Amino acid sequence: MVKHFPEIYSLLIALALNSCTSNHDLQSDDINYFGGGTDVFKVGEGKYKIISKTNLSPFENFPTARKMWADVAHKTCNSSNYTKEHTEEYTQTNVPTLFFNLYLTSIKSGYIVCTE
Repeated sequence: MVKHFPEIYSLLIALALNSCTSNHDLQSDDINYFGGGTDVFKVGEGKYKIISKTNLSPFENFPTARKMWADVAHKTCNSSNYTKEHTEEYTQTNVPTLFFNLYLTSIKSGYIVCTE
């Protein structure tokens, strides 16, 4: 096992770096096996529901979920002219273990209304 330590260590570093963020569009890009991405649903004239999820991680990562959410809101309204409504942040546990949670997904969801 010791002779494979560099490969295992490199794999763990790559997984840790990849666990932070995802610009995956969950509606058009198919499934993301790392868990992250964004969804946008039109719910009315100029009103959208946005959900952003970070990739699987051993820790909460709300700053990344917030940035993803804000980036999608900006892109959806084609500007930063929008108001936020009913936003929430929460963590989803994906692989519970006896002692701790190995994989968490940090999620921000809420509505925006585009203004001109």
